[in-house]
Amino acid sequence: MSKRLYLPGPYTRGPAALDPSRTHYLKSVLRLRDGAAVLLFDGAGQTASATARHSGRDLMLEIEAVHPPEAAPAPRIHLAWGLLKSKAQEQLLRKATELGATDLWPVYTDHTHEPRKALPAANDARAHAVIASAAEQCGQNWLPALHPGRDLRDLLAALPATARLAMDQHGSDWPHALPQTDTLLLVGPEGGWSDAERAAFDAADVGRVQLGPLVLRAETAPLVALSHLRAWWSFRS
Repeated sequence: MSKRLYLPGPYTRGPAALDPSRTHYLKSVLRLRDGAAVLLFDGAGQTASATARHSGRDLMLEIEAVHPPEAAPAPRIHLAWGLLKSKAQEQLLRKATELGATDLWPVYTDHTHEPRKALPAANDARAHAVIASAAEQCGQNWLPALHPGRDLRDLLAALPATARLAMDQHGSDWPHALPQTDTLLLVGPEGGWSDAERAAFDAADVGRVQLGPLVLRAETAPLVALSHLRAWWSFRS
């Protein structure tokens, strides 16, 4: 079975360009043997088959075939969550990637305790590495888009999504059927949503639904919501 490796493209037949960190990962973490098969993916649907080649202490990858690009995932699943502490946020990025979220939106809410400066940027190198590592593990060839952090109300005004659901203990039961269409899932911080935010949801045609009687941690609820949605869609998308 081929090892998977995230490597930005474009790909052409011949030696692949590897930076020192990727070379170290292949040699010291994956411990690739000479002749081992590697599947490269660029995070935007392009894949290539490569073979590891050893020359003394050096290691290189020889690209042998570039495959037709894979279509972007559809429908899109937008996950927005109240800003978390860094370790919890990294765990959320990893698990949301594994569960098939296509767009990740950290948001600042009325009850968010973290400072606004903690909102990650779209080019956050550490967050991107976490997402890429999760995609290597789970078989995703498209990396979810990590969008710049923003205020909740700004997101509601800017993001067109056919279906919008906010997780809320005071909401109604989870819908019995959900169409497979672009969907926005909103999950609040530890303190939950404010009354003003609930009013904003109602004005923006955001359905408020509950995830059951138990009180979930802020880093757990987004994953439960994603699992609910994917289960209703029978994990086909």
